[in-house]
Amino acid sequence: MAKKIVGYIRCSTTDQADNGHSIDTQRDQIQSYARLYDLEVIAIYSDEGFTGKNLERPELHKALDMISSGKAHGLLISKLDRLSRNVKDLAMLLDTVFSSSELHSVNEKLDTSTPHGRLA
Repeated sequence: MAKKIVGYIRCSTTDQADNGHSIDTQRDQIQSYARLYDLEVIAIYSDEGFTGKNLERPELHKALDMISSGKAHGLLISKLDRLSRNVKDLAMLLDTVFSSSELHSVNEKLDTSTPHGRLA
């Protein structure tokens, strides 16, 4: 049985969209990764026009709520900087949300469900 996960995509500028970080590109990467690793994407949340410098993004909060409520096993992103550009925020998420759930990143080939992915 496939694990249920939510996808999260973010694009803050038109320039990013033009340089390979478009919403459609990220969505395609998430769906391809999920098929490859037998993950069921139950929703994809998208914050368009929001910076990655902080976590104040409405759709990110919805995605994290799905995980916290137990409706999803984890989060799938195309690239770590789509989740956060702030190392402290990323560390906080890893220590809180992703200590008991999974984080998958397509480009970094990160899967925290494994010891290697948890850096254990």
